[in-house]
Amino acid sequence: VANEAVDEITAGGWTSSYTGRPLSRNILTQAISTISNRLDLNKEDTVLELGVAGGLTLSHIAPLVKSYYGIDKSAAMVARARQLTARAGLSNVHLSVGLANDLKNFPKVDLVLMVGLTQSLPDKETIADVVLSAL
Repeated sequence: VANEAVDEITAGGWTSSYTGRPLSRNILTQAISTISNRLDLNKEDTVLELGVAGGLTLSHIAPLVKSYYGIDKSAAMVARARQLTARAGLSNVHLSVGLANDLKNFPKVDLVLMVGLTQSLPDKETIADVVLSAL
């Protein structure tokens, strides 16, 4: 997905289940804003995002927290997210290539985000494995 993507929306695979077309930037920005407002984040929080994709969630939430860690199994996705991070000047972001259930090298965090990850996991057992590894 990342190699054919034209922006962070298509890189993240954010498509309408009705039309199959990419969701609009406006819809996704509203959704991420709603998420970040409900999380009550502050500058002391450390966040881990499982499945950073193109960095859309990262770009909205990282400026609000002390440290933002992200992991994605796709090196191309992580590269795109790193480019976005560099353009935004976000020095508190730390990105890695890896699996969402292999978190032994990450520090203790205040919040784990799985915004788009669960839709790409094959079954409920895998989702449970990922959640348990994040605890």
